[in-house]
Amino acid sequence: MPAEPGLPPLVRGAVRVGRAGASIIARRAFDLHVEGRERLPSGPFVLAGNHYSHLDPPIGYVAVGRPIRYLAVDEIYGLSNAFDRLLLFFGTIPMSRRRAPLGALRVALEHLDAGGIVGLFPEGKRVTTWGDEEPRRGAAWLSLGSGAPVVPIAVSGTDEAFGVEASRISRAPVRVRFGTAIRPESFIDHVDPIGAMTGEWRGQIESLIDVRYALADS
Repeated sequence: MPAEPGLPPLVRGAVRVGRAGASIIARRAFDLHVEGRERLPSGPFVLAGNHYSHLDPPIGYVAVGRPIRYLAVDEIYGLSNAFDRLLLFFGTIPMSRRRAPLGALRVALEHLDAGGIVGLFPEGKRVTTWGDEEPRRGAAWLSLGSGAPVVPIAVSGTDEAFGVEASRISRAPVRVRFGTAIRPESFIDHVDPIGAMTGEWRGQIESLIDVRYALADS
């Protein structure tokens, strides 16, 4: 299996260079602290995180250390041609909020089948407080459809660095903790396997976020 499957060589090189620069910035500007990286599978997985900020995807790139194709709602496109091209260059998968995103899900499944990582935010949008939004079931659906596990990623502090209502980025400590991989085969006999997996994801994120804030305050 290629080290970074599913992306052209030019993009893979750009991701490596970009991650190196972003890692330096993240550690200097946000005192980035990551725990649980040893829990990450070596093969494909669905990275599913809480969502406070536009900083969450690049923080995910730095924390995981491998390219991630994020599902992104199409309403973030169209604000800037340069920004649109940048998103598409790095493999972002546009997803409609107004109609069934069948094309986006097909692309995501193909990337997982190729051995890559797909990232998404089950809350569906940025929130000011964890728990404001009921998690969507897309991460579990992709996992069951591909056989790849769901990996919870809890990010704390990006709400203070660049939250929903912020107009500029501020210095604030950012903490990342990975949960235990949620494997679809463990839920296949459940009456509602997608619902059960989504509930497991939510429970892990709640626990991990609590730990992150406890560390930040200590």
